[in-house]
Amino acid sequence: FDEVVESFDGWTAAHDHVEFYWFPHTEGCYVKYNDRTTDPTAPPSAFKSWWEEDFMSNTVFGATCRFSRTAPGYTPFVTKIAAKALSDRTYTDDSWRVFTSPRRVRFAEMEYALPRESLLPALTDVKKLLSEGAWRISFPIEVRSVPRDTSWLSPATGRDTGYIAVHAFDRTDREWFLAVEAIMRSYQGRPHWGKINTRTAADLRPAYP
Repeated sequence: FDEVVESFDGWTAAHDHVEFYWFPHTEGCYVKYNDRTTDPTAPPSAFKSWWEEDFMSNTVFGATCRFSRTAPGYTPFVTKIAAKALSDRTYTDDSWRVFTSPRRVRFAEMEYALPRESLLPALTDVKKLLSEGAWRISFPIEVRSVPRDTSWLSPATGRDTGYIAVHAFDRTDREWFLAVEAIMRSYQGRPHWGKINTRTAADLRPAYP
């Protein structure tokens, strides 16, 4: 976690797309870089793709989530294993293959857009919140950044932006999302329109000049 926080700005300057996934209750992260290229395609083998994207990321991950829900006290142990389960890999393929993957494990999600300079401090606050609370979260937390745009109701309008997405397996205590949302609001966060949030027209109006 500390290495990723220290290196993230450099990575985003060096690559077209960077995102990472922090595994709650651990120090482990999974980092992805995507860059445009004119090199010939060199996709992973069919077995490698099935193993990583289907078996590990869906079948095994779904089983660990169900186990964590049944025995929440074991969630930190399970996430430590999950953080080490995926192997390093580099490949070249068409963008529609690179940016998409099957997701068959049901989950709830909240994603907030923050001023880019607030992204990592807010994430550190979420990490502290999780360490001090009683929640047991088996889903990784996704972090990414995007440049500013000019669309009026885009969460990235007028400011370079970082996104933090928190996920929870199937049926999860709503209080987890409310606690994270309080942190996001303290950093002038804007919610993803299609995901969980409790914002109203009145309290969102100042966020969209």
